[in-house]
Amino acid sequence: MQDSLTPFIEFRGAGKQYDGKYAVRDLDLTIYQGEFFVLVGGSGSGKSTLLNILGGIEVFDSGKVEVSGADLGILSRGQRTAFRANTIGFIFQFFNLLPTLTALENVSAALEPLDKGAVERREQAMDMLDAVGIAHLAGNFPAQMSGGEQQRVSIARAMVKQPPVILADEPTGALDHKNATQVLECLTRLQQQIGTTIIVATHDPIVISYATETWEMCDGAIEVGCS
Repeated sequence: MQDSLTPFIEFRGAGKQYDGKYAVRDLDLTIYQGEFFVLVGGSGSGKSTLLNILGGIEVFDSGKVEVSGADLGILSRGQRTAFRANTIGFIFQFFNLLPTLTALENVSAALEPLDKGAVERREQAMDMLDAVGIAHLAGNFPAQMSGGEQQRVSIARAMVKQPPVILADEPTGALDHKNATQVLECLTRLQQQIGTTIIVATHDPIVISYATETWEMCDGAIEVGCS
């Protein structure tokens, strides 16, 4: 399958240390455009650090990391902020919705860094809530929604700017099996429509079943082909 895809994200000897200990070490990894790429591994294995490096949140210490040809190692702080705004969508385990904003406002807020007008932001946010099947909840606050509904808002927020990359950290960790399955079906459908590359850190076997590629991470390094 990889032969028909385009290399999109590349780590070449990448490393990141905290207090002299490697969180990511000598990492060589290629992720292809349009993949649903899953990282598994225990706590402290380096999964979240890898996601943070890709999101331009963490700066790696050695090696090279490229996303769609952009060398993340040479970006300034401001350039990394712009990179996140234009390239990355984030999905979190506990949704990270702003409790004082409605579903529509939470999704619309993701478009503010892109300098779109208020009417355009609202229209695009509403369209994305409709795409994830909860347009009828546009006026609800997070506390008025179930966990599965909140995660759909989170997906809509991540996808509304149609980013090339989605980074998801334990996106089903707070959901039961039924809601997890519904959320993943929604996410993969949107992925196929938009062509987004998705990288997920998870322990959930339900998520792994949707993967096009699954790698295991241990002590900052990764291995291919785990089950």
